[in-house]
This record gives sequence, structure tokens and C-alpha cells, in this order.
Amino acid sequence: SGPGPQHPPSSSCDLDDLLAEVDGFNVVTLGDYVAGHSDVEGKLAVGGDLDVEHYSIGLTDPGGVAAVVDGTAWIAHASVHGDLLWGHSAHLTSVGFPTGGSSRSGSLVNFAFAQADLEDLTHGISALYANGDTEVSAWDEITFEGDDPIRNVFRISAGQLSDAASVTLDVPGSATVIIDIT
Repeated sequence: SGPGPQHPPSSSCDLDDLLAEVDGFNVVTLGDYVAGHSDVEGKLAVGGDLDVEHYSIGLTDPGGVAAVVDGTAWIAHASVHGDLLWGHSAHLTSVGFPTGGSSRSGSLVNFAFAQADLEDLTHGISALYANGDTEVSAWDEITFEGDDPIRNVFRISAGQLSDAASVTLDVPGSATVIIDIT
């Protein structure tokens, strides 16, 4: 697959409205999220079950709600820098809340609405002009570099991303980053 269309979105696609349901989250998944020995430095929204071990959530955006899990949260040997909201249940083993957060039933995200909006969003993203540079090194290190202070758009194939040894984002702190995975 090639780089995709290189033209601006039509006026009928308001990406900001489509992102409203998940605004403020660093990572959003409509299904399960399984990971270990790493972190999500911002806030996390999981539409299925969360299963993480030796993990940190919300370190660079502490306080408030750090994670919303629509299903069951399975968290071991981790720190959550804010509140953990879960829909079904939570199984926590050696989990710290360094900023005084807590674990409780609840949700801030309507994942059914978010799914519909995100499906619409994917159509809008495919029409966006890729204004950032994507570099893949010989060692499968991926760097996304952009200088737009509002929105930086990148394209990469699913194969390249799945083979990545590391991923680096180099964009202004004020910018929204959109990575279109083909």
C-alpha cells in the first residue's frame, strides 16, 4: 500500500467533534489492552479488559482519572497516577496510587458512542494530508517528526509498525498526533 491520499479533509468531516468522546486520553482502544514492563504516560481508555503487569499509567499527567476500563481490570505490580474506573470488576495485586487516586466502579467514556465516532474518524483520517515525516531505520526504529503546532499526521503500514523496535514522536507539545496505519 502507498502513502494514501495527500489532500485535506472535506468540510463535512469535523475531526475535533469526532475526537470529543475520547479527548484527553493518550491511548484509546475499543477492545482489550494487554501489556507489560512498560507504561502509558498519559491517560488510558480501554473498551474491553485491561491486563497489565509491571506497568505505570498516567505518570506525566497525574491526578483525576488516569484509566477507564469498560470491562475487567487485571493489574499487577503497577502504579496508577490518578483514579482507576472499571465497568465489570478489578483485580489488583501490588498496585500503588501515588497521587492519592482510588479504584472504583464507573466510567467517563461511552464506548459505544466512541466506537461509532472513531469509525467515522477513520474515514476522515484516510483523507487527511500527511504533513509529518515518517522514517524507518535499518534497525526498525520508527521516528515520526512534525512541526505543526496544531496537528501532525503520519502514515505507516501495519507491518512496519508491528516490526518496530522503538517508536519516537518528535512534535510540538501542543500538537495532536494522528498516525494512520495502513
